[in-house]
Amino acid sequence: MKLLLGLMGFLMLPSLGSLGNTNKQANVLNNDGIEVIRAEDAQSDPKKYASGATIGDIVPKQDKEYRESGQSKAYLIAKINNGPLSNVSVTTISGPLSFDRIVSNQTDKIEFTMTVNTSLFGDRYGTTILLSGYDANGNSVSKQFVVYFSRMNNRFCVSTVSQEQADMFIALNEWKANRISTQQFNELNDDANSAFIDYETSTTGNTYYTFKLKDSDNRVNPLKYVAVGCLNSQGTVLSTLHTDASGRIYKSSIASGTDHLRLFSYSKLTSSNQIVRVEKTQDFSDSYYFQDIDLVSNGYGATVTFNTEKYGSPSYMGRALQTLRPLIFGAKYVKDMSGSFPALCPAVYPYKEGCYHNSNGIFLRDTAYLGPDVILHEYGHRIQKIYNLSRNPGGTHYFSGYSLPADDKDKGLRLTWGEAWPTVFGNMVGQYFPGEFNNYSGIDYYYDSDDGWNANLETGFVRYGEGCEHDIIAVLYDMFDPSNEAHDHMALGHQGLWDLIISAGQNCNLETFDDFADYFCSTHSFDEINSFGEIMAEWGFSPDPVVNGVGTVSQAPLITWRKTNTAYSWSWTLNTSITTFASTRYEITFFDGWRSTLFTRTSYSESYRLSSSDWSTLMNAYGSCYYIRVSSFQENGNRYTGGYNSNLILVTKPVPADLTGSISWNPSNRLVRQSINLAVGQSIMYNITVSRSDDTVFQTVGKEGIRMYLYDNNYNLLAQTGLHTGYHAHGYAYNGLIRYYCQAGVTYKLKIESFDTSYAINCNKLLVCQPLAFTQDWRPYDCAMDLDDINHDNFTYGLWCDRYKVSLFNYTPVADGKHTVELSSEFDTYCYVIDTYTSDVYYDDDSGNGLNAKVVVNNMVGGRKYLIAFCQYNPNSALSTSNSVDVHMWKN
Repeated sequence: MKLLLGLMGFLMLPSLGSLGNTNKQANVLNNDGIEVIRAEDAQSDPKKYASGATIGDIVPKQDKEYRESGQSKAYLIAKINNGPLSNVSVTTISGPLSFDRIVSNQTDKIEFTMTVNTSLFGDRYGTTILLSGYDANGNSVSKQFVVYFSRMNNRFCVSTVSQEQADMFIALNEWKANRISTQQFNELNDDANSAFIDYETSTTGNTYYTFKLKDSDNRVNPLKYVAVGCLNSQGTVLSTLHTDASGRIYKSSIASGTDHLRLFSYSKLTSSNQIVRVEKTQDFSDSYYFQDIDLVSNGYGATVTFNTEKYGSPSYMGRALQTLRPLIFGAKYVKDMSGSFPALCPAVYPYKEGCYHNSNGIFLRDTAYLGPDVILHEYGHRIQKIYNLSRNPGGTHYFSGYSLPADDKDKGLRLTWGEAWPTVFGNMVGQYFPGEFNNYSGIDYYYDSDDGWNANLETGFVRYGEGCEHDIIAVLYDMFDPSNEAHDHMALGHQGLWDLIISAGQNCNLETFDDFADYFCSTHSFDEINSFGEIMAEWGFSPDPVVNGVGTVSQAPLITWRKTNTAYSWSWTLNTSITTFASTRYEITFFDGWRSTLFTRTSYSESYRLSSSDWSTLMNAYGSCYYIRVSSFQENGNRYTGGYNSNLILVTKPVPADLTGSISWNPSNRLVRQSINLAVGQSIMYNITVSRSDDTVFQTVGKEGIRMYLYDNNYNLLAQTGLHTGYHAHGYAYNGLIRYYCQAGVTYKLKIESFDTSYAINCNKLLVCQPLAFTQDWRPYDCAMDLDDINHDNFTYGLWCDRYKVSLFNYTPVADGKHTVELSSEFDTYCYVIDTYTSDVYYDDDSGNGLNAKVVVNNMVGGRKYLIAFCQYNPNSALSTSNSVDVHMWKN
């Protein structure tokens, strides 16, 4: 097997400076019994943790510690969190080192020296040390650390990351000093033993190599889409291929003159460009992990399998390949969603300071290869940067607690949004490619960390709202996943949520969850916004309104919603501060039965009751029910947020009692008019008697549709609106009209209700009269003559009049404007002009010539039908020798 030196950039050392961030903390006990506290625990009991000290990471004083054997002193630094320690001591638990003195003990670190016991010291050794002291309250605190050593040529190197890193450091220094050859250096640092070759039975036609990885769960899977170089005997790269979906490269693709293959820790998902890669050092100098396979020793048809562990020790080549796998499928996910691969993302592995992302790439700690969710979370940060999906300030954050510094609400909001979406992104990648890498086997809604910590994305922890990373994740995940819960009626799926997030990044200043929510509500339908509100209320972002009963006809019910500063809240209390960014203002929006907006009112408390006038408006609005939505606003701190809409609450209106009335009609009443005002679902029953047996007309005019039913005194149905259709006919629009021969002195019952019982009636009128019948059989279900054939606004029309009856005809003006109706007869007359749409009535008695009527309507509407009713003013006197009336109409 040939092992050749890679690019000179491979030789660069990683920096162990303090660059990382704590991604999360959990309540755990270390093996030394020291409790690591979460910020939200300190917040809940600040006195308990006010002065407690904890010991953080331990690092060499410099990037490494490298000493000649005679220089037995080396320096280590322990970081101190949450206060200084006193009476500090360092002791050896196991191993060849002893510690002779504390160099300095500051408020944020302890610096101490070590001495190598050369009589016990082998070439590779780990030593467990115990650092202990007392905090400000006199409590004993301690923590164990492991320090790794590697010796070569009577020189040694110290690492606090791993034995392998110590080996690499010592080899590098010896190589740079020309005390070992390049070949020796490569053999020590290229993880040659990370792969072994299983020979398959060769058959005719086997013209490929298969590359596989035995992962940390001992599952062997093909290495898909990984770069493979074709090198000649001088180590020159002739061409670079990438394995296919079966982990294969084919003989036909291998360049002529190839002496050996080199498997790299990067992916070439396109023919020309790298997309993701794993590097050894943090200077991003193409310092890949790689391994060579000799084509002379291994014929075609062989399977090359890489291990993450080899002979009980870690194989960084194998671990790098396992780390690369999630990155490959993260990039392929972006390609499938967006149509193109994202820009190159380099990843440093392993990195001492934890996992994080910056403008150069992503950094992954030693154990990160065990957690594809963690790797994809960091890769999600890279995608955020490419697509402008956040402006994350970085810093300490907590998955299930508050992430807000007490003095900077804006920074906290940007941090929680910036950390939440990458977690969802990683989970979606895993579900899109089920089973492709560790911990993903089908639909999985858990976030799994490499340190064994996990969280259920379907179950919110605290419902803190926009100040909590996990709650934002819960909202996004509910938007994405199938709608399988009472509060979740959204199922955007992979493409839907991806397009939504990308569109928000392109079209708004996407920095916080509030920006995302505003964008969603400004670009989606009423039903989609309501579904979003249901999810928002469930996870504590928006209010969860409750309507106490349905109220009464005269008073609205009380509307309340959950108060702030409870476990079920949309406010946040900060890490260790009593400051609370609670909602300061609420808007309550009311919708009618069509879900059309009626009005919005403001409240500064957690309850609201409508005024009597608003309640009347609501009661008379369309529908037997109405809807309420409550929106919360935070107008405090250095960033305002809201409104966060709740889901719609449906409320049934209280049903008022039906009304009654009575009408006694006689000829001297002329035309009887009654205003109709009915609440939704209400009806009125009139008792009616007439003084003369004759045809009697009952009809309504106005905007709203009417149903009418005529009964005898025993509630036997005699007639109803629209005998032709059973609903309405011959009335104006949807108004009612009944013509029935009524007996004098007999009581009849007339019931009136809305044509659509979801509507109120508040502008219609009932007209009762005994009209002039032109012939015995003419229009048996009508009552008025239509003058629709008149196509101008200036005419005279002759009609007959009866002393006991009202003459009726319909007139439709040609154009808008002022119109005059004047009667000409030999007897005293009266005249009504009735707008059948607005139910406005215009009346006159003697304004015309003699005792004739003259009605002026200033604003007749062209094309609208008007009812004109006229007759003798005093029916008790006989008509003149002529009972004819001329009706003059003109437009002024």
